[in-house]
Amino acid sequence: MSVFYRAFWLAESRDAWVGPMLQDPTGSAGRFLGNQVEIAAIWQLLPSLNAEIGYAHFYKGSFIDNISGPFVPVVDSNFFYAAWTFRTSL
Repeated sequence: MSVFYRAFWLAESRDAWVGPMLQDPTGSAGRFLGNQVEIAAIWQLLPSLNAEIGYAHFYKGSFIDNISGPFVPVVDSNFFYAAWTFRTSL
């Protein structure tokens, strides 16, 4: 079991947050996108195969609170995921 914390900022106040296509050309919305807390469990099924499940909660930051547009998240976001990792040497 692993727990992760991440914080996200734009490099410059006029940068675009590319995923949701958000940008403040004036730079007045700030740079802070938000914080994310994630918990994940990983199982080694075979020497070259792992399975992973996880949950992450994204707490929106000041940039999101200060910008407007059709793709602006109005609440914090929750993510659940599952993944397989296969390793091989080529």
